[in-house]
Amino acid sequence: MCGRFLMNEEAVNATVSITGHYEEIPLDLHFGTIYPSMEALAVDEKDGRLHASVLRFGVQSESMKKRIINARAETADSKFMFRQAWRHSRCAIPANAFYEWTPSKDMITFTEPGDSVMFLAALKIEDDFVILTREADASVAPYHHRMPVILEKQQVGEWILDPHACARIVENAVPVLDAYEPPKQLSLF
Repeated sequence: MCGRFLMNEEAVNATVSITGHYEEIPLDLHFGTIYPSMEALAVDEKDGRLHASVLRFGVQSESMKKRIINARAETADSKFMFRQAWRHSRCAIPANAFYEWTPSKDMITFTEPGDSVMFLAALKIEDDFVILTREADASVAPYHHRMPVILEKQQVGEWILDPHACARIVENAVPVLDAYEPPKQLSLF
């Protein structure tokens, strides 16, 4: 389950290279670790074209006290809360890394090798977004059973603009990631 991710200036540059626009990106955008309820940069659709937006991480549920931050890719198209967004409001979140925690509460940092920015498949619900997750691949499974759906840069436009490509893209979106474990604390005694 993806609950935190890193966003820096490189994510802005990657977004501009995909959308061709920088005017929509606010100058006071927060960089660093993005937590639920914080605003983050997103690529979405406006007037049939890719567009840069700022959306809030997580959807406030009326029945729950905390925000829903993830949706299972396997069932998002049929769940009441997500099916309209799956059909009409997909987006992608540029991230430099995402984090997971082991059962012993060690934070593991995941990055895409050879690329400083990855795009997380997400669903836009009004001015909020949830990150799609799938069963973990071999690079994440030793640490967590779920992982975000990661899009290749050339898939972002198709993911957002082509409703018929969604299921195929999610099925095939499994990059091998690098995992960085925190260094073990040394004992002086």
